[in-house]
Amino acid sequence: MIANMDRRELCARVADLAVPVDDHELGKQELGEALIAEADQERADYLEWLLLFDDDDEQGEAWDGDPVLLALDRASRQINWLQNLIYRLVAYAREIPPPGHTYTLEQLAAAARMSVSGVRSCYTVGDIDAAAENLVTGSNKRGAPADRAWDRVRVTRWQCPSRAMEDALDKLVAEGAAVAGPPEELRAGKPDSQYAIVDAFSTTERAYLLPNATLTKLLGEELSRRPGAQGRSRRPRRTDPDRLPLSKEKQPHRAAAHQGDTP
Repeated sequence: MIANMDRRELCARVADLAVPVDDHELGKQELGEALIAEADQERADYLEWLLLFDDDDEQGEAWDGDPVLLALDRASRQINWLQNLIYRLVAYAREIPPPGHTYTLEQLAAAARMSVSGVRSCYTVGDIDAAAENLVTGSNKRGAPADRAWDRVRVTRWQCPSRAMEDALDKLVAEGAAVAGPPEELRAGKPDSQYAIVDAFSTTERAYLLPNATLTKLLGEELSRRPGAQGRSRRPRRTDPDRLPLSKEKQPHRAAAHQGDTP
């Protein structure tokens, strides 16, 4: 419960922090009225979003509608979204650059404000796949031709992409960390969302059931075996892709409540 202050005033103060008033809005610069109106509208939209949440609502979170904490939550999720965009952009530049373009690690590091080693290891096979999927979907929607390289770099989570990874899966089966069997039989068991079923590389008659966390690690090793752009060696991202160096995304039901959060 917010005490000793009108809720709208507190929300307005938070909106002033999130969308600061610039000098041109105070008449200190010669700019058109349209720009001032645009800034006013952006601030008003942010305030309206904050006012959607009542501080008395039972939202199942520690802040329960507090505008300061709501704004922090929103900002952290926007940072998460932008961080993942950086990973996809680096994956695109390194793995499937546009024809006629070659990006050096030094160029990417300077643009991303990262170290060279950070650029080399920041993305995973999942980021490459996400970038390729974005490109395919976007080009299809625009009616533009797709680059065949986009399909070549994709690694489906549901089919083993190499003999080496199949050997690694067989080793996990021998250790008791995974189960092998006919695909139909494994799927009939209806495993929960913590497990994945991966079809074998050498045959359609065998598949593997293993935890998602184990599969993510195997895919990272698969990526590290593949040469990077122009045959350069590549290391897998050091950070667990499920544990970003930024605050985690909220649960789906929470994110859905905050409309307009994604840039």
